[in-house]
Amino acid sequence: MMSAANPEEVYREVASEDLILRDVLALERTALANERTLLAYVRTGLALLGGSIGLIHFVGIGWVEVIGWITLPSAPVVFAVGARRFFQVRRRLREVT
Repeated sequence: MMSAANPEEVYREVASEDLILRDVLALERTALANERTLLAYVRTGLALLGGSIGLIHFVGIGWVEVIGWITLPSAPVVFAVGARRFFQVRRRLREVT
């Protein structure tokens, strides 16, 4: 009997040829949502990168420049977290289908 507590387990118990159209469409929506999430991480990383470079380059006030230098390393971290999450979810989706 399938339990609704963990959706991943439900899909693993069903063979891919037994998935109905609703299930296939749900997986497609999840894949598209995963791509949108990756783009949101990229957008956030670019905003952090641009903002911190702008603070460092254009603002001459010392404490504002320090904030720019502090936030500068956060951009690659956001990129890395987004990419890691994207590939984890994509791998799980491929396991289901």
